[in-house]
Amino acid sequence: MLKFLISAHLILLLSVGLLATDEVKLVTFETNYGSIGLEIYPEVAPNLTARFLELCEKGYYTGTYFHFIDVGFIIAGGDLFTRKEELPDDVINQYGRMDDEISAKALGLDRLLVRNSFLGKHLERDNPVRRWSVKELLEHQGYSFDDSLPSIPNEYGAIAIASNEPNSNYTQFFIITAQEGTPWLDGKNTAIGRIKKGMDTVHKIENLPQDAYHRPLPENRPVIENIIVE
Repeated sequence: MLKFLISAHLILLLSVGLLATDEVKLVTFETNYGSIGLEIYPEVAPNLTARFLELCEKGYYTGTYFHFIDVGFIIAGGDLFTRKEELPDDVINQYGRMDDEISAKALGLDRLLVRNSFLGKHLERDNPVRRWSVKELLEHQGYSFDDSLPSIPNEYGAIAIASNEPNSNYTQFFIITAQEGTPWLDGKNTAIGRIKKGMDTVHKIENLPQDAYHRPLPENRPVIENIIVE
């Protein structure tokens, strides 16, 4: 177990080193509750990051708001239908579902057994699936992987693309506020970057008054008023 933890730690350090290049894009969301500075890593998910950056640069995310907030879990945004000024249908339609871009190897999912993972907590002790790797379980559920990518985990402060099934990535994204991260999303949701500054703004948004469906109240909507891409 110690050997596995050391190996996983080394892999994470190496992946961080690989991402410390000129390819890192800096994105700032200026909201009515403060600024959120993001580091976006094109290497980890070339197609999904390209689309995310395009949506930022073209101003399509501007005027949208964080429509889902769950204390100790995430804040979610990027829904083009929450935009104050509606976009034409032809613009909306060009941003359809995209494939996942995740490396099971970089995340250690090919070595992590289900019984030792968060997923194993919900299985009976005699369930043979507990002896599978997490990668095998997710592949059984329809997920696929590209081990040439230097994926990063869904950890505290990460920004990831929202999806609820394999290859169902649209424009929505979320920022993780859970201190322990969300390891049960590794292999399912593609993380594309991390918060560089403004986590205090993220927590301020996270704690806004909300309704029973985790939506901020209309009078408190956290709006992305401007976006800077560097």
